Amino acid sequence: MTYDEYKKAMLSAAPEDRVRDDFLERHKRIINCEYGTIGLKTPFVKKLAKTVPTDARAETVEACLADAAVDPLYETVLFASFVAARKGDYGFTLDSIKRLAAVYGSWAHDDCTVPCLKWAADGLLGDLAYMYDSEKVYEKRFYIICLMCFCLNDERVDFALDRLKNVGFGEYYVDMAVAWAISEAAVKYYEKTVALLRERRLPKFVQNKAIQKARESFRLSAEQKTELSKLRII
Repeated sequence: MTYDEYKKAMLSAAPEDRVRDDFLERHKRIINCEYGTIGLKTPFVKKLAKTVPTDARAETVEACLADAAVDPLYETVLFASFVAARKGDYGFTLDSIKRLAAVYGSWAHDDCTVPCLKWAADGLLGDLAYMYDSEKVYEKRFYIICLMCFCLNDERVDFALDRLKNVGFGEYYVDMAVAWAISEAAVKYYEKTVALLRERRLPKFVQNKAIQKARESFRLSAEQKTELSKLRII
């Protein structure tokens, strides 16, 4: 199948007209995408991406990027991201993700793609480090989600926490990603994360949101949650 045929398959799988308008409106609010959306569920897009033959991955991503410059859709960009993220040629994946992330239009592009790249984590943490200082919100968020997904382990947690507390704040979807990552760190490395929160150097919104999300976890004790609540910035 060509890229155009994959796009047609996605368009034909859109919700029926009688539910389309209401569904799309809700879908748009959730993903808050800068582009148009068909209203497809992520598992459908991911499953379709798996059908792209290995030797057709490059041309599929290339065609999607060309299409995105003219008629960007949330689902087509996500589809190409899933194609690019499949385990295989690291060089191809790196180049494709760099180009795709530069045109991302939703936080969901980052959050859905990064977990698929665990196989390439060691290389991406270095090769995508430029995203940490990017002025593009979804590039910066992409790297923060990489820190959360790939670095909350014994070898990298200190690096992750240092990066998280020193990122350039001020963009909502960046700040939310940092809060999410810190809340996950609190669950896995409580003492290290509490030490960071005690510094109170994070913006008020980020600190309080991280604490809120951490306290929602069933993996923390009542005593830990009480301690966290005392670290909120009033």
